[in-house]
Amino acid sequence: MTIKKMLKEFLILNKDKIKFGLKWTSILFTTIVLIAFAVGRFYGQIPKWSLFITTLVVAGVFFPIFIWTLGIFKDYLEFKRTNEILNRYPYNELIKNGFHRVMTNKNTKWLLSQIMLQGYFEDYPMDCEVENGVLKMIALVNRDNFKKEHIEELRIEFGESKVDYDWLGIALKYNVEKERLNAYGQLSEDLKRFITFFKKKELKPWDKPW
Repeated sequence: MTIKKMLKEFLILNKDKIKFGLKWTSILFTTIVLIAFAVGRFYGQIPKWSLFITTLVVAGVFFPIFIWTLGIFKDYLEFKRTNEILNRYPYNELIKNGFHRVMTNKNTKWLLSQIMLQGYFEDYPMDCEVENGVLKMIALVNRDNFKKEHIEELRIEFGESKVDYDWLGIALKYNVEKERLNAYGQLSEDLKRFITFFKKKELKPWDKPW
């Protein structure tokens, strides 16, 4: 996918959120300016009309556009990196093996949406997310019975930096720049061992993972 197509996809995915954010950011800063001028007027500090209009335009138009442009650029870079990683072998094989693309932050208008994968591996629900260049395969474990000993065992088996808590479950992590997997079989074998551990310890997934 070209950069132009990727940017277009990102903007289409988030166009309603961007419009919503610009609107309410503009309303917020315009309100702050009006309140500030009203307080000033109360104390006898009456500004020139030119200063009032200029400040109002900057606060209500230019400032929201500037803030959201920075936010969109930052989130687009993360979107771009996520796409590049998920389209890279062997991670792109996940789509052929029970996973599908979904968008994040569907239930909020204030956070821009990214993409991730969801699916089942060995009948166990998993999320696949990319964060700062690290791909995380998150087993959606009900952590009610999950103990500190469990995470320690997993870290012994996979590596201290490879396994971590995630608010949705337990994540198996891959730093894709430093850790090169040459075949999907390597990833698949890791995931089999990962899920087998939860099943062996009778750690159940969430009843309604999504």
